[in-house]
Amino acid sequence: MILNYDKKSNKEINKHGTPSLPYDIYGTYMPMFLQNFPMHWHDELEIVYALEGTARYIVDRDEYIINGGDILIIPPNSLHAFEQYNDCSFAGKAILFSRKMVDSNPLDICSVRYIAPLFNNEIFLPIHITSENSHNPALRGFLDKAVSSHSEKTPGYELRVKIAFLEFIQYFYSNNLYTTLKNNSSSEKSLEQVKVIINYISEHYSEKITLEELAAVVNLSTYYMAHIFKQYTGISPNRYINEHRLAIAGNRLLNENTAILNIAMECGFNNISYFNRAFKSKYGMTPNSGCVAVI
Repeated sequence: MILNYDKKSNKEINKHGTPSLPYDIYGTYMPMFLQNFPMHWHDELEIVYALEGTARYIVDRDEYIINGGDILIIPPNSLHAFEQYNDCSFAGKAILFSRKMVDSNPLDICSVRYIAPLFNNEIFLPIHITSENSHNPALRGFLDKAVSSHSEKTPGYELRVKIAFLEFIQYFYSNNLYTTLKNNSSSEKSLEQVKVIINYISEHYSEKITLEELAAVVNLSTYYMAHIFKQYTGISPNRYINEHRLAIAGNRLLNENTAILNIAMECGFNNISYFNRAFKSKYGMTPNSGCVAVI
């Protein structure tokens, strides 16, 4: 899967499903098919269903190490990323569905009380549900139903998938497994500033980017800009710039018949020797190996 962004917002614009059936389920396999997925966000609720192995996820400012059997719930519009954890392999399913998949039009009491607050970030489900959690088996049952129905596509599968999603959501309400949190205006402002910085990097990654430029974009001091950026992404701005460039380069190497030197230069690496070292350090192979999938 290639990650596509809105150039103005850095929001993911991949289509998940179709307008009439707005959901999709992707396989996530590391390191066979990919090694990292850069910071992004989307309108859909995302459920990561870990099947085996271990992976590292960042959701807004928090890090989660997930293992086989775990469930990770990523709220709509949350800034998130994932990557291979140490040298561990990982296999899982990424299940994404929009509000339209589980909502009704015109709105009924279920929409007003349960669906709208969830997608408007007024109600929050627990993010990490480990395999040892007593509620995990029931929740996995709903996800198994959705995944198997999606895979088999026998008559009526659309209804079974939708029912599974609704049962998944309903379980949290029935068991009082949710919280209502007031927005922290300071935290919300910092998150938006980080999104602006990421957007700037996505538009200017082929150019030289300094910390002073990034700080000026959000009208902050260089120190504080770097501080909040690391809070939300887990890495420094310079490291993010480098990894973003490597991700773009890796994707192009995988999908284009373009000279490595040209790709390196167009991705902001002015020194081919440095590009080769950085690429091998990140992905464990040289750029001419031709077998890395990063996004």
